[in-house]
Amino acid sequence: MPEAFGPGGVGYYPVYLDLAGKSCLVLGGGRQATEKARGLLAAGGDVTVIAPAFDAELVELGGREVRLLAHEFIEPDLDGVELVIDASRDEALGRRVSQAARRRGVLVNVLDRPALCDFIAPATVRRGALQLAISTGGRSPFMAGHVRHVLEQAIGPEWGELVEMVGELRDRLRLAGVPLRRQNEVYALVPGSGALELLRRGLHAEAREALEACVSARVSA
Repeated sequence: MPEAFGPGGVGYYPVYLDLAGKSCLVLGGGRQATEKARGLLAAGGDVTVIAPAFDAELVELGGREVRLLAHEFIEPDLDGVELVIDASRDEALGRRVSQAARRRGVLVNVLDRPALCDFIAPATVRRGALQLAISTGGRSPFMAGHVRHVLEQAIGPEWGELVEMVGELRDRLRLAGVPLRRQNEVYALVPGSGALELLRRGLHAEAREALEACVSARVSA
């Protein structure tokens, strides 16, 4: 049986959304709205933020990357929007936004109100292309944040660098027509290659050589 948590009585299905070029709306003018706007921007979203007023950090962000609309939310603000996040902390507004979004088939998230959400946003650790998502199913945002802090200390930028290098290696092997079975044999050698430790020490050329040794060991010249 699945563990019972979340508004539907069961666990959430983890998924990553492709938001590149899609219209995203954030409601709220404070720190949490700023964080949500930054996250959507990092995913390539086309971001608009609506609030009666904005703090200084959002004003700065709005001058460069997002549209700021200074007014109270009205339902037509959802025209053309594919995802909306209410970070206003206004309970009445959250209910109204959730109802309007669901009528229109717009994905909606209301901070700390799982019953009003179509999805919940996990705590994340980003290291380049590597992303780790941590969720407690809405049960304890504090614990999700704590686990994120632990992982941030344990997983440094070298992990993202290694992911990128192995991705480049994968592209090269595929282009060369190396069979998938042989590719997987190469990848299986990567964790023991020492490349991660070399990257941790800033030795990028040596790390690439370690990966090339993995290829040489499994792919004939």
